[in-house]
Amino acid sequence: MPVSLKKGQKVSLTKGNPGLKNVVVGIGWDINAFDTGREFDLDTAAFCLTDSGRVSDSNDFVFYGNLVHPS
Repeated sequence: MPVSLKKGQKVSLTKGNPGLKNVVVGIGWDINAFDTGREFDLDTAAFCLTDSGRVSDSNDFVFYGNLVHPS
């Protein structure tokens, strides 16, 4: 089920799919809408939360310095 988000939006991946085990994320943007003639980069991160709504340790943060979650 594709989901398209805008800046600042959030989505619950398990609310409608309580048995969800795997997620594939694709990130894209329209560079022409923001073209200032300068270079820029795109940062993103994912937080893998426990049932209590918290991360259990630093491996639960997936970002440019930690590309793969242990699960």
